[in-house]
Amino acid sequence: MLIDQLNEHFKTPAFSRCKSMGQILKLHLKYMLRGNLKLIQEKTRSLVKRIN
Repeated sequence: MLIDQLNEHFKTPAFSRCKSMGQILKLHLKYMLRGNLKLIQEKTRSLVKRIN
C-alpha cells in the first residue's frame, strides 16, 4: 500500500495518520522539500548575520 511504502521510504510512521489522499500528498511534499527548506533557512540566517 502507498502509505506503507511512504513510511518505509521516509523512515517515519507519519503517513499512517493520514485519512485522505490530500493529507498524504501534503505530507509527502513536506518531506520532499524538507532538505531544500533547511538549506534556504541556513542561507537566510547567514545573510542576516552578515547584514547585522
